[in-house]
Amino acid sequence: MLSGGGFLNVTVAEDEVRVDYIRTLDDCDLANEVPCGEIAHSYSLSAE
Repeated sequence: MLSGGGFLNVTVAEDEVRVDYIRTLDDCDLANEVPCGEIAHSYSLSAE
């Protein structure tokens, strides 16, 4: 289990599904191009 706030980004393609957990950063500032999140964990599932 990963601690902290965040969200899932799910990408569905014809041959796989990719799930990224984006950890939200406290010091984000879009005006100054400071990112608001980072990929903390990711996994993919292949289509069979």
